[in-house]
Amino acid sequence: MEPVISILISTFNHKKYIQTCIESVLNQTYKNIDETPGIIKSYQDEGIKYIRHKTRKTLTHALNTGFAMTTGEYLAWTSDDNCYAEEDIESMDVLLQQNKKIDFVYPNYCVINRTMQFC
Repeated sequence: MEPVISILISTFNHKKYIQTCIESVLNQTYKNIDETPGIIKSYQDEGIKYIRHKTRKTLTHALNTGFAMTTGEYLAWTSDDNCYAEEDIESMDVLLQQNKKIDFVYPNYCVINRTMQFC
């Protein structure tokens, strides 16, 4: 069975990109994933959990809060202005499964244009 991977998306006032970022997570070929207020809450996907601090915190504090609430065997993080290619999580899982001595993996990156379309 595939391990559960929790993906944390950090965001602060980024309504321009958050939808594309969430869609890139939901459209992954790897499906065992534990998942700006109005946009996030509009998704009817129980894998998406919205956590908001009462006061603004640093990115490190926000990530620590999010990771403390995850349930996955592996943890992933991206910012709200990034997006994953469809095979990124699956590719990272394959690498982790092939070599149990690896503690950290990350996908390659691609610069995208202003309309959030892959180049």
